[in-house]
Amino acid sequence: PWTNVVLAVATVCSTLLVGAVAWYYIPVAAIRENPLLVLRAWPFTAAVLGVLATHELGHYLVGRYHGVDVSLPYLLPFVPPFGTLGAVIRMRGRMPDRKALFDVGVAGPLAGLAATVVVTAVGLWIDPMRVPPRVLAAGGDVIVFNSPPLLSLIADLLGRPTSYADPRLMVHPVIIGGWVGMFFTLLNLLPVGQLDGGHILRAMLGRRQETVAAVVPGALFALAGYLYFARDLGMNESVGLWAFWGLLATVVAYNGPAHPRDETPIGWPRLAVGALTFALGALCFVAVPIELLG
Repeated sequence: PWTNVVLAVATVCSTLLVGAVAWYYIPVAAIRENPLLVLRAWPFTAAVLGVLATHELGHYLVGRYHGVDVSLPYLLPFVPPFGTLGAVIRMRGRMPDRKALFDVGVAGPLAGLAATVVVTAVGLWIDPMRVPPRVLAAGGDVIVFNSPPLLSLIADLLGRPTSYADPRLMVHPVIIGGWVGMFFTLLNLLPVGQLDGGHILRAMLGRRQETVAAVVPGALFALAGYLYFARDLGMNESVGLWAFWGLLATVVAYNGPAHPRDETPIGWPRLAVGALTFALGALCFVAVPIELLG
């Protein structure tokens, strides 16, 4: 699995570098002089890649259990703000039946959410980061990641804040791993095509899933339009985000869902698990996930 290994190493490096510069405020010049300074960002890297890898390993292990030809996870390096574009696995051939399709589809989000809750709780308990004076003096725009309901719920249960009035303090970067886990779970649970949500709903509803999938792109475009016109956000980063996912959902929906060989219904216990999974995904939704504040 050399491709998997190379991509994993590259993603560890990219998240360490991005974490060190963007979240631990280590100057780029200092990293040039001593590249080992990026290792200070290992908690950020462990948090972000931990939730993403757990999600994909959930798919992998359950896929192997059902005899599905699945690959090991591919971690994808990227640029700021997270240093990664996520992770994927490849599934070859047709699913044997709707039960296998459901189990493989739901295993990733549930495993990823379990890891997300743990990472978020750990991040909330760690003391906040102190922003260096040079960063405060520089001013400029600040990227704000608004908390989804699930993150706020965990914080309330633990009695910990998700933000600080003092501009010199910010939440620990480990919490960003939890935010990433929630946001990627939400996107993966969109009930279209070959996304996790598409697999789950296809197993639950059969071919009627395509009717639901046809509505999803329009709903995402409508959300972008609502933020642009009704909320008067202009070309806010979230407007572009939902418009992009509207386009992507259109392509994914057009390519169609998986078609298992056996169309036997999955039964009410799995239907209940599927409904619970989508409900947990809804707790990861926030209309304006990202803002750029001056």
